[in-house]
Amino acid sequence: MGRDGLRVPGSACSRPPKPGGPAFASVGYAAKVFDLFSSWNCDEAEDRDGNIRLSLIIEGNGNYTVYISPNTTRPTAESFFQHGDALKAGPKHGREHQKLIIMMTFCKLFPFAPGSLAHRFIEERRQDPDRPFWLQAFRYAGGKIEMLYDIKPILMWKITIKERASLTRQDPEFTFLRHGNKPLTF
Repeated sequence: MGRDGLRVPGSACSRPPKPGGPAFASVGYAAKVFDLFSSWNCDEAEDRDGNIRLSLIIEGNGNYTVYISPNTTRPTAESFFQHGDALKAGPKHGREHQKLIIMMTFCKLFPFAPGSLAHRFIEERRQDPDRPFWLQAFRYAGGKIEMLYDIKPILMWKITIKERASLTRQDPEFTFLRHGNKPLTF
């Protein structure tokens, strides 16, 4: 069953997906960010292919970091590169397609506070990694968090949950090690 009481498409899961996601101070900003997330997923309501890369990294110091970014291997990026390759008419020195990607990554460090729902979410994902969940916008105001029902959520099927110590150079989150999870300033 989904949020609206309907069965989750293609799911044999008997339990409904739970919502989770970032909390914003501004409803307008939340709507713009979720429009961006939706564009990464080709404006689809469900992300089975991992177009949105969502990861939760357990830092080992009583904290965890959440990363949200577009997946560099999503079909739209691959299609763009194939189009670029087709444009070059044979080998020409200095005209090799470099396939560079510049993207935004949302990154936030959080404490594992007593009673944190993050503990429960991680445990549930480890017990049932194939269970989808709703990437949902929330509003944080006056010390309270409320779900923003007017912002369309995205049904997510993939999330990476890893310990910081187990990251390798192939993990996009690895590059953040050099900066100690501090915002980059220019």
